[in-house]
Amino acid sequence: MRSLVVVLAIALARPALADDSKLSLADAVALARGHGYDVLLADGARLGAEGDLMTARAPQNPGVLLGWMHMWNYYPHDDPILGPCIQCANDGPTFQFMDNGAIENELSGKRKLRTQVAEWALRAAKMGKVDAQRNLEFLVKQQYVQVLQARKTVAFLRDVQTFSTKMYEINKDRYPKVINEGALARTESDKLQADANVIAAEGAARQAEAGLRYLLAMTGDDKPLVLDEDVLTFRVPAMLATPRLDDLVRLAIEHRPDLKGMDYEQRGATDALVLEKRLVSPDISFGFNWLSAGYAQNTAAPPQLTVQMVFTLPIFDQHQGRIRKAESAVRQSKALYDKTAATVETDVKTALAAFESSRDLVKLMEDRQLAAARTARDITQTQYQAGAAQLTDYLDAERTFVAVNQAYFQALAAYWTAVFQLEQAVGTNLREAAP
Repeated sequence: MRSLVVVLAIALARPALADDSKLSLADAVALARGHGYDVLLADGARLGAEGDLMTARAPQNPGVLLGWMHMWNYYPHDDPILGPCIQCANDGPTFQFMDNGAIENELSGKRKLRTQVAEWALRAAKMGKVDAQRNLEFLVKQQYVQVLQARKTVAFLRDVQTFSTKMYEINKDRYPKVINEGALARTESDKLQADANVIAAEGAARQAEAGLRYLLAMTGDDKPLVLDEDVLTFRVPAMLATPRLDDLVRLAIEHRPDLKGMDYEQRGATDALVLEKRLVSPDISFGFNWLSAGYAQNTAAPPQLTVQMVFTLPIFDQHQGRIRKAESAVRQSKALYDKTAATVETDVKTALAAFESSRDLVKLMEDRQLAAARTARDITQTQYQAGAAQLTDYLDAERTFVAVNQAYFQALAAYWTAVFQLEQAVGTNLREAAP
């Protein structure tokens, strides 16, 4: 209940930005770490693990029984043989105290083992929160560049729309003296396609921003987000200038929280098996009973003190099933750790391959393809206006120019997504790390 209240309280504290405040990538990541839904859920699990640890650390509470007894057919003040008895009574108190196994659990180390198991579980839960932050950070970074890419695409397509509109107006003036009805229809179709592209791009930009707001738990706020457009600029981090797979895998093993969490779970499962074997010896409760109805020798119930030891004989059930289940948990945790370790290496290899291919693609487009597409479009436009090129040639060059630029924006977003994916795989910030 306490963890749920804390999670709800944090979730209700929505982040807010001033109208003119720029949301940098670092700010977006910080908001996600503090307000992301997955992080809040993982933090709730951490609070639950803290509660389990507090429970495991606490010794068993003692048991106390208070009572009152009454005896019928006994008349202490009217005995026909012994006469009246001043210290006799047919009523008296009863009292029982039991430690409920607290002493035995302490001496046998059972409570210590329970505490160790809970401590490993808490460490794993903390790593679970860190891992939730790692995964959410990647999604936020990815969505951040998706918004920037969508906005750049909108701006570019609006320029294309303006250009196509001007060309259509020019051709309307040239019709029917210079061009025919078919050529005019083709330029109008090109202009309408530019209009449709802008509409589609604006919708994609709004969807991308909505996705970013969700990841940042900024629902209910419709003010446009002011983002850092420089994030999308192509550059290669120093740490990734000459990336080596072995170094990246080593960093991942050192930093990945999910791998650390699996290690803690494996240790906890091992201690849990030791505990189950220790529990074969029964819990022993020590205590005493006291009862009294009067203090004379001939009273019906003179003062009595009984010291007792209570335990269950492990004759039929010797925890065979629970021990086997604990052994299974140890084997499963070992297999999961090995699987996670293999996953870490695969994640690094996959992310590195995506980074290198996207880096080379962006370099190619910036070095040659963008300039070639612009040059072809501009020359064909000049030739068309001079009557030395066909309209179809100009339209093909224009479509190629638009397609190359849209592909370039997508390649930029894919490149930075690959960088962020590599950071997620390694578990650390590679853009700020020293080479």
